[in-house]
Amino acid sequence: MTEYGFLRAKSLNLSEGQNIIAIALKHNKREFSADFRSSRNIDSRRTYLNESLPGPRSAFEAERLALQMLRDAGITTQRKNASICVEFVFSLPANFKGGDKQYFLACIAWLEGYFGPPSRIISADVHRDQATPHCHVLMMPILGNTVSGRKMLGGKKQLKAMQEAFHDAVASKHGLSKPAPLLRGLAKAQAASAVIAHLKKTADAVLMSPTWPIVRAAIEANPRTYLDQLGVDARPVEVPQREVAAEDLRAWSKHLEQPAKTSSTVST
Repeated sequence: MTEYGFLRAKSLNLSEGQNIIAIALKHNKREFSADFRSSRNIDSRRTYLNESLPGPRSAFEAERLALQMLRDAGITTQRKNASICVEFVFSLPANFKGGDKQYFLACIAWLEGYFGPPSRIISADVHRDQATPHCHVLMMPILGNTVSGRKMLGGKKQLKAMQEAFHDAVASKHGLSKPAPLLRGLAKAQAASAVIAHLKKTADAVLMSPTWPIVRAAIEANPRTYLDQLGVDARPVEVPQREVAAEDLRAWSKHLEQPAKTSSTVST
């Protein structure tokens, strides 16, 4: 079964709230209220397995480090909509056997080298209380005497180059494959149909489950995951040209049999 190493990145913008860094830090370090701890996406029974990798252990200390970095760069004011911080998320498959801590440490070391020196990381937190192990890394995008997550990450071309560099330097060396591009349009529809056909052919128990409508919707939304898990071949079926020609002829004959529509024009 193919296993992927994912890297995602996004800017944290002050337009989302002047305390956006503190909110992200408290979430990543699980310093939230008891009612949030009961989130269905987080298994609080496994939160003790989470880990802060080298760096500040608390949200308060990490936020103080961020402010110190800004002061050291001579940055005392920011625009109300400044992209003040960048969050990177490194994800592993649930059944990864290589040791997630060593992998995430390698991810952090690569990140420091790719965007540094000096290191601008203010926190790195591993989550093991959700569906798959992943590591949140917050970095201050300080460029000279300015701060801009958008400029640091760049556009699609720069993001793609970053993904390629990460895969070559880290993910591939841990036996992980490069994530396949998202399926769209006809290819996506064909892939979803192939997955559903496979489930029916193998009489998969999920077809009889009350949750089948939900599962089917998930397959249609993102068939790539199911293709990989089930080993389904979604290559389009080649249709013989003579069959295509016959189908075209039938469609044209049907068109000719329909009464012609008339139109009128009004002149002034």
